[in-house]
Amino acid sequence: MKIGILTLPLHTNYGGILQAYALQTVLERMGHEVKVLNSPIVFKKNAYWKYPIRFIKKFFFHKPTIVRYESILKESYPIIAKNILLFREKKIKERVINSFDEIQEKDFDCIVVGSDQIWRPRYFREGWKSNVIDAFLAFSNGWKIKRVAYAASLGVDSCEFSESEIAKGKEFLLHFDAISVREKSGIGLLKDCFGVDAIQNLDPTFLLDRTYYEELAENASQSQGDLFCYILDKSTEKKNFVEFVAKERHFKPFTLTCSLDLSSEPIEKRILPSVESWLRGFMDAKFVITDSFHACVFSIIFRKPFVAIANPERGESRFLSLLSALHLEDNLIKSIDGYQPKKKYEVSERSVQILNEQRNKSLMYLNKMGAIK
Repeated sequence: MKIGILTLPLHTNYGGILQAYALQTVLERMGHEVKVLNSPIVFKKNAYWKYPIRFIKKFFFHKPTIVRYESILKESYPIIAKNILLFREKKIKERVINSFDEIQEKDFDCIVVGSDQIWRPRYFREGWKSNVIDAFLAFSNGWKIKRVAYAASLGVDSCEFSESEIAKGKEFLLHFDAISVREKSGIGLLKDCFGVDAIQNLDPTFLLDRTYYEELAENASQSQGDLFCYILDKSTEKKNFVEFVAKERHFKPFTLTCSLDLSSEPIEKRILPSVESWLRGFMDAKFVITDSFHACVFSIIFRKPFVAIANPERGESRFLSLLSALHLEDNLIKSIDGYQPKKKYEVSERSVQILNEQRNKSLMYLNKMGAIK
């Protein structure tokens, strides 16, 4: 079959890119022709009314503010993101569209929606600049194609859809041939909000085993430490926590991230590490500290001890669903105070066994997809 994957736009998100790549790879192994739908990055038009405010902040209050932020970011993005863009160019078969109107019925035999937080309304709007109901394939209304949701995530454990979105979304969800969600809470949410049934499947990144990722990362430079710290929402508290754990466990901390935000550093020092280097970080780590969902995933895949700091704003239920299913809920801490110095935070054999069982179940779901009538 010709399959299109609808996920959140890829851009520079390591986890988002790798989950799309993993799903593409698995479907191709099953004999399908796959394209990952993606949108071009859109830089905001210069909001001229913001300039005076930024000017005042910068020159009167001495804030680290960039007055012409949008224009400068547009110029620097291809340089800062070049390593990640290269991975996407080599590894992901993208079809870039500006609007869902560009897709025609003849283009695909099936569209797979998932994974990532594709069914979280504000993320879909921000990413695709489109109506939320397009996340339920509203743009394909009337087409004679297969519609499948694979491990689609709502991100949270409460309904964030409006009443009109629920009414329209239900109409289009009823046209799906099969629906699976990533979080256990998503099953109840879909039933309560839309009246549709779903099952739970693994995030696509789990569908490829560790050796596959090791092959991707083997040529990347060795990491400069053994305590991998991948923190999305940085704070002084988290910085102090990393220093404490490093001292307590006798590790050397390192990170593999860089902000796209402009700073006083030369652009050469703000180039984002490659996807391969990011994976290499898990290979080389003896311990991981993160507030990222997919960093938790790869800590588990590489069987590295890890501590996950809860991130409610980005969707805490994702962490709870994954870790509780694998009996790793103690690896999630609500705050720094929840850390237990003497605890090993390892990924147990029991967790690996459960993961393997769930992987087989998820692969069976995708295999059956080809036979759906």
